[in-house]
Amino acid sequence: GTFLLPFAVGTYGTPDNQFSLGVGYSSFNSDDIELNGTALNIGGYHKMGSRIGFVYEAWYLPATETAIITPNFRIYTNRDRRYWNFGFANFSQKTYYYDYPIIGYDDWGYPIYDWDNPIKTGGSWERLILPTITFAMYL
Repeated sequence: GTFLLPFAVGTYGTPDNQFSLGVGYSSFNSDDIELNGTALNIGGYHKMGSRIGFVYEAWYLPATETAIITPNFRIYTNRDRRYWNFGFANFSQKTYYYDYPIIGYDDWGYPIYDWDNPIKTGGSWERLILPTITFAMYL
């Protein structure tokens, strides 16, 4: 598979409290999944103490109605410029249900469906929630 995500982001705030908005284009293709189209991003950081903060990021891909939300606690180490993020990632995607209209019946009485013109009958959000642990170090 391939993944490409060029985007632009603007951030407002201080190093201890900040808010960001971004927009880009997602191109993710694999054998099972395709997530292509506009990508919207919102995120931020709020310092809660000398060694801990709250960081969040959310992505929305309108073309596939996919949302990714990742709240995390950030814990800084004492000795150097490293930190750990602990939280979870919530992946949500809208799934639709379809019915196919009957356009007639064959000689044995079985329905013939119009497979080319499905009718959307409803939908639901499918979710996957996973724990996240990340590590970074400033150089």
